[in-house]
Amino acid sequence: MRRPVLTIVLLIAGTALLTLGIVYRGVLLGPPTAGVQEVPEGDREIAFIHTSTNLTTWERFVAGAFLTARKFPDLIVNDSQAFPDDSTTVPELVFEMKGRSEKLRIRWYKLAGGMNTARWIDLLAKRDPAPLAIIGGGSSDRAIELATVLSQEKRWQGIAPLLFLTQATASRDWPEHQENNPDGFQSPPSLIDIYKGRTFRFCFTNLQMAQAVVDFVGRTPELRPQRNMLLSLSSFPPAFSSPWGTVAALVAEQDLPPPRAFALKWEDDPYSSDLTEEFKKVLVGANPPRHDSHFPWECDQLDVTGVPFSVGGFYRANSYEHRAAEQLLKQLPTELGQRSLLIVSANTSPARRVLRSLCGAAPLIGQHLVAVTGDSIGFSTLYRDAGFAWNIRALPVPLVAFTHANPIAWDAEDTKEPFPLLPPNGTDDAYRNSELITQFIRTTFTTGPLPDADELATRLHQLDPPFFDEHGDRLAASGEYILWLQPLFEPNGPMGTPVLSGGELKIYHRNTKGWKQVGDSMKIGTNELGFMDGRGDRYVG
Repeated sequence: MRRPVLTIVLLIAGTALLTLGIVYRGVLLGPPTAGVQEVPEGDREIAFIHTSTNLTTWERFVAGAFLTARKFPDLIVNDSQAFPDDSTTVPELVFEMKGRSEKLRIRWYKLAGGMNTARWIDLLAKRDPAPLAIIGGGSSDRAIELATVLSQEKRWQGIAPLLFLTQATASRDWPEHQENNPDGFQSPPSLIDIYKGRTFRFCFTNLQMAQAVVDFVGRTPELRPQRNMLLSLSSFPPAFSSPWGTVAALVAEQDLPPPRAFALKWEDDPYSSDLTEEFKKVLVGANPPRHDSHFPWECDQLDVTGVPFSVGGFYRANSYEHRAAEQLLKQLPTELGQRSLLIVSANTSPARRVLRSLCGAAPLIGQHLVAVTGDSIGFSTLYRDAGFAWNIRALPVPLVAFTHANPIAWDAEDTKEPFPLLPPNGTDDAYRNSELITQFIRTTFTTGPLPDADELATRLHQLDPPFFDEHGDRLAASGEYILWLQPLFEPNGPMGTPVLSGGELKIYHRNTKGWKQVGDSMKIGTNELGFMDGRGDRYVG
């Protein structure tokens, strides 16, 4: 009887030791991963540092490379090693020009297990030659970490690489500021200055996004915050509002308070804190922008409500979000024609929850409210996944969001491109990557050998037309896009009360003359259970 018991004990002990060994290896040593690769003589390497789970991000980067090849007839893009069968092999994308032997190699060094940002930079610094540049910053917090590690690394074999930020929009280093300056008396440092003089940001900043969104709302009569119905009528061009002109002018002369603006800030999210602060600068700063629309909108106060935590369910708001919604409903003006602005500085889930909480308590609140945000709520959420991710019937509030590139630049259905861009997927991420690749193709494959990092920085600052400011941030008014989702109501209810009939998504692009719509308006089909996709088709199955 003792032998079976002993056998069981030994099996349990052996299993425990094996499990501990696996955990030890996974935590301390990390998964087996290939090291940094050698760079052939005359070639240059750009290190793409992202998490190992970011296969979609890498795939869209490769798609952006083939988009770029359409602009340069002599550019050859070799993706034969971009998607290796062995996940531990370093993926590589190779660029070359016809008639030239030098190659530009983009290699994805994956963040996984023990191979974190500091470890990869340590290995790259020891290798000769150093990378020409590092591509990173898939989010602001990772960009801050990468820039900090690069600023502290002094052992480069040759010239230190540049840093290319792809999606890091934060204007300030909020996490470091909050840790080192708990009392908040000092201004947080600029993200672009952490790795000073060697960082280039290919996306727009939170401040630029806030400026673009506020400018668009201020120029759009259907969205512009209003005090009352008569002032709302005066926002239309004189040809359409002449019968009301005298009355509206008299009302405008009265000492009425300006339209209200509110903001919800999730305090555990650095992106939310930074974006809220940038909206505040634009709305009530020392020199807020003024719009040249017929009836300019001015704001002298932004009421900010802090939400401690951004964790919650799909639709059910957490207790703090619920209280914030209740407080907001008590403050929102809801008289005839009144419209306020609500800044929702959050990712899709918190924004969806808090707007659902508002609409649950006041179903027609969207007629007195316009929600605005940055780039955290994307085109695919509002169109491709509209049936469940942003159901307009559950969230009947006008929404204005920002995107860094054209999200509807789809290829023809019969395209032969290796990475076709087809609806209903958004195209903005691929085109944003193409913009990045375009600029360093323009500045590397010129006459003579491929440049070193210092020469590349000089060429990037000398682009014609200019693309960056003197600090390395992307210039404003150089490709901003706006997503405008508008609920559609019909007066079909009892006593003519509005009834939601669906939604409409419009895309706008800013040029030298203002905002211009791109493509046609897209109807968003919904029903009570959200069984429709963004095109109004029922989901298969």
